[in-house]
Amino acid sequence: MKVYSQQLEQEKLEEMRAVVNTITGYMVLPLYLIFWIPDLIYAPQYTWEFLFLRCLVIPIAFLASFSINRAKNLTSAQNISLAYVFSLAAIINVMMFMMGEAKSPYYTGLILIAIGGLGFFPWTKKYFIAVVFVIFAPYFAFLSSLDLTESDIVYLVVIAFFINGTITILWVIQFFRERLRINEITARLELKTEIEKRRAAENDLVDARDQALQASQAKSTFLASMSHELRTPLNAIIGYSELLQELSLDDGNNLYIKDLKKIDAAGKTLLDLINDVLDISKIEAGQMDVSIEKFDLEKVITNVNTILCPFVEKNNNEFSVNYSDDIGSMESDETKIRQVLYNLLSNAGKFTQNGKVEVNVSTQVINQQEWIRIDVTDDGIGMTPAQSSKVFNAFTQADSTTTKQFGGTGLGLSISYEFSKMLGGDILLKSQYGIGSTFIIMLPRYFDKLDVKLNRNELEKIVFQNEN
Repeated sequence: MKVYSQQLEQEKLEEMRAVVNTITGYMVLPLYLIFWIPDLIYAPQYTWEFLFLRCLVIPIAFLASFSINRAKNLTSAQNISLAYVFSLAAIINVMMFMMGEAKSPYYTGLILIAIGGLGFFPWTKKYFIAVVFVIFAPYFAFLSSLDLTESDIVYLVVIAFFINGTITILWVIQFFRERLRINEITARLELKTEIEKRRAAENDLVDARDQALQASQAKSTFLASMSHELRTPLNAIIGYSELLQELSLDDGNNLYIKDLKKIDAAGKTLLDLINDVLDISKIEAGQMDVSIEKFDLEKVITNVNTILCPFVEKNNNEFSVNYSDDIGSMESDETKIRQVLYNLLSNAGKFTQNGKVEVNVSTQVINQQEWIRIDVTDDGIGMTPAQSSKVFNAFTQADSTTTKQFGGTGLGLSISYEFSKMLGGDILLKSQYGIGSTFIIMLPRYFDKLDVKLNRNELEKIVFQNEN
């Protein structure tokens, strides 16, 4: 409520200043001096006296303008404006006193001052009444001192009626203007409050987002820096388990071989999981480097397929690899391409039973750049469009039942996708629930010679359009 009152008072103060400055500069001085011409007709005997009175408006107007612009509050401004209006009305009243006539036409000057003083200024109620008094009280006091005839009384009744109507209209205008001002200020303050609330909420959201990003960055940086500390003891466990297996075989002691193999398998599984978590953390922390070198692509594909063939065929799947003899070499990050192939083939073998897993390698020219295309196709469980849309998100699998049935962290595809993006390519997906999936790896043959990277939409359009 206090803010509302301060806002209303401040707006009235600014309007009071504007009105005084406008009347002083554009209305009072011209009107007072122009009306000196009718003085020559109605009061030729007071021509120079009236001219002197009218010229008093000049210092009065400038003094009022100077004072109101330095007023510190609405009350001071209204006192200055009241004195200003009284001075203007006093000049007209003195002219009428000097003429001493009841039917003097100079009362119209009072009407004009009333219209300007009451209609333009944003008075409070008590000041509105005070303005009416200082304008018309001297006039009616002057009339009461005259010996009025019957015709004078009729004339003055008409004038009083006209003055009363004018004041009433101005009072109604002032009332509705005050109402509109209050409604406008109320709406403005409500809007300002709402904007401030939303801005505060946005700032809170931004702070929360920044804190979450900082926490995520800190987590990723910590895990990335812990790579050596986590991998070293696991490698030691795996190495000792393999060594103990060899010693047991050499000594002919087969009692602990089965348990040692379980330790070895569990350690390697845990190492794979930690490697995935550390890789995605390094990617998020921006600490994953790319090592570009020239390598034999056929050799890499053959090596990965040899390693994964037993895993894929374990679920009674058929496994085949197709590529031309001149597939040639590639200049990219060999280690990351191996991991991408490993992840996709592991995925295909895991989600396919009594089916077929196929790898097709080909080349494709896009925008005068040579690309390597590797299709990993299976006829496994497939995915719905909703599942396909989130399959590359970290720690995400198709749905919860998939995680329960097949296990995994949901990081393999996310890492493969990020690696492909780092190497200037992408991984596209075609899948149909109950029929199977095809993951299409698109990579430039020469990483350093890639002029323009294609966004995902452009690449999908080119690849799938060629198939149709």
